[in-house]
Amino acid sequence: MICALGLAWWQAPRLAGWLVYSGPRSSEAPQQGPDTQALQVAIESTLASVGIDETMLLERSTTARSDQVGSWQVQKSSWRLPPSRDPRETAERLRSLLASSDTAVEVYLLAGEAQQVSMRAYAGGRLAAIVLFEPTLGEWPDLAPGSAPLLALALTGVDSDPHAAHGLMEQELPLALVLAPSSPFTLRFSRDALLSHKEVLALAEPDLPWNDSLDGVPHASGLLVVAAPTGDPHQAARALSAAQAYVLDTLPGGLSARWLRALHDAGVPCVRGFAVLSAHDEGDEDGANARRRARHEAVTSGAAVLVVDLAGGAGQAEVQQLEAATARGYRAAFAAEAVERLERER
Repeated sequence: MICALGLAWWQAPRLAGWLVYSGPRSSEAPQQGPDTQALQVAIESTLASVGIDETMLLERSTTARSDQVGSWQVQKSSWRLPPSRDPRETAERLRSLLASSDTAVEVYLLAGEAQQVSMRAYAGGRLAAIVLFEPTLGEWPDLAPGSAPLLALALTGVDSDPHAAHGLMEQELPLALVLAPSSPFTLRFSRDALLSHKEVLALAEPDLPWNDSLDGVPHASGLLVVAAPTGDPHQAARALSAAQAYVLDTLPGGLSARWLRALHDAGVPCVRGFAVLSAHDEGDEDGANARRRARHEAVTSGAAVLVVDLAGGAGQAEVQQLEAATARGYRAAFAAEAVERLERER
C-alpha cells in the first residue's frame, strides 16, 4: 500500500498497464476559460448510463479554483459500488464513454488503496471533476494458494493504559508500539518493548520537526504521521534517511505531493497505514471498514499495516483479530517487515 490515496507517479510500478494520473500533458495555460460545467454535466449523465445511481453516493462536494483566465468549480463525488461491481471496470467504462462523447475531455485513472479507483477529468487543462469508486469489500478476501500476505499491527495511545500495554508486550505476536516523544513513559516503554522483542515507532508531534520526534523516542525504527507536517520537507527527509527510518502515514488524504517527493528523493520508505482511531466495538463501522481494507490491501500489495488506538481497551481485541487472520493464511509481521515487502514489490 502506498502513501496516499492519490498515488504519486513514482510510487506505482505495480500498476503496469494502467494509465496512472500525472496531470494534463500540456503545461500551457488556457487562452480562454474552458466549459468545465459542461463536462460535469456529461459525467453525471454518463454515470447513470453505467449503472451508478444516487443510492451508491457516499459524498459529493465542490471546490472553488481560479487561474489567470477565471474561476470555476471542481466537482468531487465518491460512490460505493455493490459487491458485484468492479471499480476498475466501472472506471474504464466511464472513461471510454466520455472519450467517445462530444465533450472535449482528458481523463486519467488512478488506482488507490484497497481496490479504490479515482478518475480525474480535465477540460482544457482545468481539473473539472474527481470521481472516486469504492468497492464493497467482503470480510475476508480469497488468498491465492501458497501466498501469505503480511499484516502488521501498530498500537498508539500507549499512555492511556500502561498496564494493558505491558500485557500486550507479553504476546508472542509481532507488534509495534507507537510512543510520543513528549511522554514521561516513553523511555521506559521503549526499553521494555525492546526487551520484549517488539518494534518501536515514534509519533510525529505536530509542533516538532520530524527529526526531533524521532530522536525523542529511543530505538524507533519509523515515524507515524497523524497530522499535517510543517517545516522543510527536504530537511526532515534527510534526517529520516540518516536514521534509516521509514514513515507510516495515516494523515487523512495522505501526505502532500511536496512531502512525498522529498521522502522519495531522500530514499525514505513511506507507506499508508489503515487507522482505527476508536475503541474496538462491533458497532464501529469505520473501524470495521479499516480492518477489511487492510486485509484486502495486504492481498493486493503483499502487506498492510493497521494502526489502532489503545484507548478504550481495543488492544486485546485487535490482537485476537490478528490471530484470526493468521489462522486464515496471513502472516503477522512487524511494521518494518511490511514496509520492506511493500518497497520490494514496487
